[in-house]
Amino acid sequence: ISVPIFADWCVVDVAGTDGALVRRAVSPRDSVDAKVGIASIAQRAPVPNQQVVIERVFRTGIPEWIADSPDAVLGDVPRSDDDLRLARQLGVRSFLCCPLRTQAGTLGVISFATSLSGRTYSAADLIAAEDLANRMAIAIENGSLLAALRDADRRKDEFLAMLAHE
Repeated sequence: ISVPIFADWCVVDVAGTDGALVRRAVSPRDSVDAKVGIASIAQRAPVPNQQVVIERVFRTGIPEWIADSPDAVLGDVPRSDDDLRLARQLGVRSFLCCPLRTQAGTLGVISFATSLSGRTYSAADLIAAEDLANRMAIAIENGSLLAALRDADRRKDEFLAMLAHE
């Protein structure tokens, strides 16, 4: 829903079992150029302990917003010449990155960027992005709880079947 109404692309990174971020979703604006760029972005998960926005937001739990500064976005995101070339090719203009926080901690981050639309994010957009991130974190946490409940229910059924058999 956030693409193309709110962003030209959206990326979701979630903490894996080892605590490192794992790229889970990339949603491009419906454009051939963006799809090529996003396909490349999908293969570039954040590098642990690197001072990039996504990793920093994950570690600190503090959202970051770059209103309208392509150079600031380019200076923080790329990790190689290929990444720099890709970021310039995509024409990233404005960027929001919000933590997916729950009471248990930060589960990951969701990032939004504009490029083709020429839109720049405002403080109100940051509030909306934080709200979306909070709702997404709750959905992820609820999914985990549901999976744990189903697993416990399955184990109970197996135990009862074993008792009935004996």
